Amino acid sequence: MPLAKHLDESPTIEARVAELPSPANLNLKDRGPWLHATLKGSWSETSPEIQEWRENIISTLLSQKHHCAIFTHFVVINAVVSYLQKSDKVLSFLPDNASCTHLRLSQGKLSLLSLGVEDKTVIN
Repeated sequence: MPLAKHLDESPTIEARVAELPSPANLNLKDRGPWLHATLKGSWSETSPEIQEWRENIISTLLSQKHHCAIFTHFVVINAVVSYLQKSDKVLSFLPDNASCTHLRLSQGKLSLLSLGVEDKTVIN
């Protein structure tokens, strides 16, 4: 937690920016194929649970009151980027591991300042 130490802050875990939840009845061996199919699709084709998950991510970002750093996952980043780009595609870009995507929240409006570095990301 070098950033938290540098900023003299205590990190908190925000469940609303957790990774894409798998369907409850999906076993581990079927998760990979399900995830690949989901990533090739569109948000409007996803289940109501996944659409709610995405809406919760956006509302979490819109509710921030101070500058913050959010460490999260590939699909979460894509959920936000596609929302900001007004795209229905689940997969908007391929953020590299530990890349930084910068957003701004100003007067209740969220905007994309820059995408993180892209690379060939392996999706398990």
